[in-house]
Amino acid sequence: MYIVVKVVNSILSHSLNHRQFQLLLEKVNEHYIDLLFFCEVRWLSRGAMLSRVCDLKQEISNFLHQKKLPYADKFFDPRWLACLALLTDISTHLNALNLKPQGKEVLVTDMYCHIIAFEVKLRLWEAQLADSQFAHFPCLSACDPDTIDPNTCVSVVSSLRQEFASRFKGVKVLAGDFKLFTAPFDVAVNDVAIPLQMEIIELQCNEELKAKFRTSSPLSFFRDYLHSDKFPKL
Repeated sequence: MYIVVKVVNSILSHSLNHRQFQLLLEKVNEHYIDLLFFCEVRWLSRGAMLSRVCDLKQEISNFLHQKKLPYADKFFDPRWLACLALLTDISTHLNALNLKPQGKEVLVTDMYCHIIAFEVKLRLWEAQLADSQFAHFPCLSACDPDTIDPNTCVSVVSSLRQEFASRFKGVKVLAGDFKLFTAPFDVAVNDVAIPLQMEIIELQCNEELKAKFRTSSPLSFFRDYLHSDKFPKL
């Protein structure tokens, strides 16, 4: 990542290099007439920048070589380019995850589901990458298979999965509470905290409320139909 950031900044931070690179892209009729500045704190900026660098790697390679700028050799190294492709694909997946919690009435339970789903995807990708299957990594699949080290790919994805497991360990402790909110009619009474058990039984035996839940979101159900006088603890 460090090298990519240095290369992008070396092109964009010097006005002459910047103008000359724009002219080069215009000559080859590229759709990207510019790159994105890298923002350290935003994954979306990082992912967009990596995608453009990956798409323009040939043009960047030629430009760095012509201008005798640092790291030109990296863009001629197929193994390094395979690592760049892997990083680009992973950043794209992380961008998609970051966008999911956005929108109105997004709850912590929604975020929890997205996190669990992403961890399942990571385990799938680990197994597939170990077998040199790159279907979910489009940039990587475009590389020469002989330049890809499956062990490196598995190690990167495994490290990311472990980081997710560690970072969201505290959230998983609340899984039972989340289920009580998202599926109150399916939760086992014995799995519910004792102070809530009587109200859960009353709720699960109420056919009218059960019908309301089927046609409502959990948020609107608890807000609009579960009155505090009848279910004060829930």
